[in-house]
Amino acid sequence: MKLSDRKRIEYDILLISMIGKEIEVIESNNKNLIGVKGTLVYESANLFYIETKSGIKKILKSQVTIKTEFEGKPLKIDGRLLLSTVLSRIKKTK
Repeated sequence: MKLSDRKRIEYDILLISMIGKEIEVIESNNKNLIGVKGTLVYESANLFYIETKSGIKKILKSQVTIKTEFEGKPLKIDGRLLLSTVLSRIKKTK
């Protein structure tokens, strides 16, 4: 089965660690989080830990949509897709 480029990227994102990527919160249930951007320094099952200019912010994955870059292209990701650890996401796809 051949995946469309979009589906392949979504699948690839589920299988990689995003630690070290620059991310920005572009949508959130909490309006105070919109615009938070920085480097993802840790990812737990439910939280993103983003290093910003004002320190590390803990952000619930379930409440945000983030923007990042993947393979040189901008990418918008619903945080709910990334709920769980990278290892758990890999196990689910097998």
